[in-house]
Amino acid sequence: MKYKCLFIFVILGSVNVYAEEDFFCFYNGKKAILLIPKNYPDISEVKYYPYLKSINLSKVIKTEYGDDGGENPEIYYTMNEIVNKKNTGSYTFMSQGYVVYNVTYLNFRTKKQTAFLRLYDYEIKLKNINCL
Repeated sequence: MKYKCLFIFVILGSVNVYAEEDFFCFYNGKKAILLIPKNYPDISEVKYYPYLKSINLSKVIKTEYGDDGGENPEIYYTMNEIVNKKNTGSYTFMSQGYVVYNVTYLNFRTKKQTAFLRLYDYEIKLKNINCL
């Protein structure tokens, strides 16, 4: 009985390791691929591929709306990046509805901005990552 339980535990644990995760994927034109969880805008972290280390975000600190006057206006949410309990940068996400189209990152120390454009699953294959 003990071996059956151990076998089941190992099997279930290994299935979870190889499961794909869904993210909005963004590319900066160089090496960085930014991953935004699929539950946007209710997110508290972002990740970079292939490291997949969580980078904590603050709650939304600024919200702006595009002036296109359409049914689904562009919405810009800005959140601070938090590293070691300090605000080290900010991410501004441009979306329409629940779909993110681009992201701008501002590093507070260097004042450098980095633009990220959307990648789709058919454009690039990432190991264990499904790009929405």
